[in-house]
Amino acid sequence: MEMGTIDIRTRQSIAWHFLGAFNKTLDEEQTRLLVEHEGASFPIWLRIAIEELRVYGDFRTVTQKIRDFPGTLEGEMIQYWEKGTNVLRNFGKVGEFLITAR
Repeated sequence: MEMGTIDIRTRQSIAWHFLGAFNKTLDEEQTRLLVEHEGASFPIWLRIAIEELRVYGDFRTVTQKIRDFPGTLEGEMIQYWEKGTNVLRNFGKVGEFLITAR
């Protein structure tokens, strides 16, 4: 199955919709950087990037975060997978700590 690409207007709409559902917004420059990013024409890449921005905690560096997104879906998936793996690894450490702290 071949996945099509999406135009810039649709990318903006997707970003505004998903981030808006969580009361999050990007400024004009951040939106432009996101929707013009080389990977953003692919819906799955864009959705993963938006999810990363939704949970990203440092507003001061969000522009750089957008610039640093990998340009390929494979790169984005690897980065997302590694982050999830680290979260699970840290969750295990917290669980171990709680058990031993009893």
